[in-house]
Amino acid sequence: MPPLVIQSALAVVVLAMLVLIIRQTRRAGAKRGRESDLEGDVQLTPAQRAMAELNRVATLGLPEKGRYAEHYALVGRTLRFYVRDRFGLAATERTPKELREDMLRAGIDRTEIATIYEILRDGDVARFHRSVSYPARAHHAVRSALETMRRAAVAEQYELMKGGRPS
Repeated sequence: MPPLVIQSALAVVVLAMLVLIIRQTRRAGAKRGRESDLEGDVQLTPAQRAMAELNRVATLGLPEKGRYAEHYALVGRTLRFYVRDRFGLAATERTPKELREDMLRAGIDRTEIATIYEILRDGDVARFHRSVSYPARAHHAVRSALETMRRAAVAEQYELMKGGRPS
């Protein structure tokens, strides 16, 4: 089978899964408040919940209002809940560096670790050092987190199709 056909078929499968994820996310969002979206939904996987919350944060437009600390606090909280729920790590109780070490020991994908660590570190700088940032950098953080969560959601779906729970 030609590689182009295989790649096209894989792209169609990933696209169909993303459409399903978005549909589930929108339905779930209409049924409950935003706090339960982030922590308590048992129907969505951790990555799906994170995607829904990251999309919500993106619509707030906090960087354009100069509210970088709040923006990064919401994005960081979302990523920490994702790591806690998906991998069972004490993500809400660790510094970015400590969490990175925990994730490395847990054998999590290094690209995923790097993205999460970089965003959490940038968030600490924005929140504690009150440095001037740029909206484009804050938007890039959300886009990077969303891309990481999309890949994680696909991995979770494969795990569910195999009959297991997303780890």
